[in-house]
Amino acid sequence: MLQLLVAFPENLQHWLSDAKARDQFVIRAGSNTEVLWNDARHLKPDPVYKRAFWTESFVQWSPMETYLATVHR
Repeated sequence: MLQLLVAFPENLQHWLSDAKARDQFVIRAGSNTEVLWNDARHLKPDPVYKRAFWTESFVQWSPMETYLATVHR
């Protein structure tokens, strides 16, 4: 009997895959920045992270939407 062993590479971006297929979005209001899940089924956002004074200027998703960049002086 021949056994075939297949090694799958580790998925280093597993945290990007949401089991509920939701998208993340970021809101900046005054000095507060929030990252939230867009939960369309419940018609309200699900908070992930909130922080005051996270950036001095603005935040922006990377081109592939993998990272969130914060801009500082």
